[in-house]
Amino acid sequence: MVEKIRKIIGNKYAKMKISAGVILVAFALISTVLMFTTSFVDIAKADSWVGENYTTYTETDGSGRITVHNNTHITFTNMGSNEDGYVYDDKGAGAIGEFTIRYELEITARSAKNSAVVPFCVGDTVNDGYDQLFTGGQKSICTWFWSDTSSWHLYLARNTGSAQSQSSGYSISLDTIYYIEVGRDDTQIYQKIYSDKEYSSLLTTQTVTLFTDTLRYMFAFNSYNAGISATTSGHVQNLQQLTAGEEPSTASLDGLTAGRITWSGIGGQSVWCNSSGDGTETMDINMTLNATTNITGIRVWVGDMNDTTAYINASNIELYVSSDDTNYGQMGTYTDGGSNLSINTSTWNAGSMGTNPFLGEGLTNGTHHIYCRFLLNIPADTPTDIFYSASSDAWKVYIGYYE
Repeated sequence: MVEKIRKIIGNKYAKMKISAGVILVAFALISTVLMFTTSFVDIAKADSWVGENYTTYTETDGSGRITVHNNTHITFTNMGSNEDGYVYDDKGAGAIGEFTIRYELEITARSAKNSAVVPFCVGDTVNDGYDQLFTGGQKSICTWFWSDTSSWHLYLARNTGSAQSQSSGYSISLDTIYYIEVGRDDTQIYQKIYSDKEYSSLLTTQTVTLFTDTLRYMFAFNSYNAGISATTSGHVQNLQQLTAGEEPSTASLDGLTAGRITWSGIGGQSVWCNSSGDGTETMDINMTLNATTNITGIRVWVGDMNDTTAYINASNIELYVSSDDTNYGQMGTYTDGGSNLSINTSTWNAGSMGTNPFLGEGLTNGTHHIYCRFLLNIPADTPTDIFYSASSDAWKVYIGYYE
């Protein structure tokens, strides 16, 4: 059994999963005067991917083009661009606000220009994909497949009820499975298309202008009835939703209050996290899991700091990492409001950071370490101070790993 969890010294954005088995995780902030131990690590229920069950969806298919094979697999055969056919679930009025879903799509055949289907959609009415996208008064966010004479494309499209728009098309191949993530948050509507089931090899990201109206219906598949005699065949499968997990309690973060992750300096200086004056405060991430599980990356989240005398945005904080506690390279700078920096094989620079700790079993068998240091660029107009987390909510560091 695989259980997805969140492992944190704080944050909802640090997502990861572990397999059931023996687990030992050590997070320590090492200093001559300061030692953080695993007592400050909280395990909370994480955001998790929950599969949709196609067999509980409602199917409308007067032409017999759609087959719901089981709870994870739907095929469509010679679905006409002049036919209605869809498989949908009523989530309830106003139920779909911000969301993230993933599913897999393969187009196996198309007959002509204007062969088209809508392989995923959320909307506020039950209707075919063409009406979802182009009819006034209807609201939707959809993946749209459309075929030209000799090429075929995937689009992200949205209808606000009064305005319709779509992204630029991404050219795809027939008989190829694409792994698609569609989401809406408080800043954007996006579609990411991947080439692998791990959702790690990104092919393209498409976006459309945000609208925030809530929606009701989720379509696992939809036809595109534009009154055109052209057909499309293929399948969709493994539709999943990302569901929010539980937040750790404030009490679980008291270690940050007691330990005081601190910097000392004056405006205009760049200073290392350093409560003792020796500059060696280093967070050591060393994980050991059962041998069947391999950690492929670490996420380190940092937010804005509300100090006792100054408010400092996260964009003033940089993360440096090392595998040998000697050679440190910059992993990146955080963004205002808080963000993740991902540490993995693709972001690791062995020349400046030491040997890549993710090679082989790496962190999994406890033989490798990742050391993290934080650099604060103190704004020029900030008074001289010792900056620290005034409370467990004032400044947080969240550590997460993923397979």
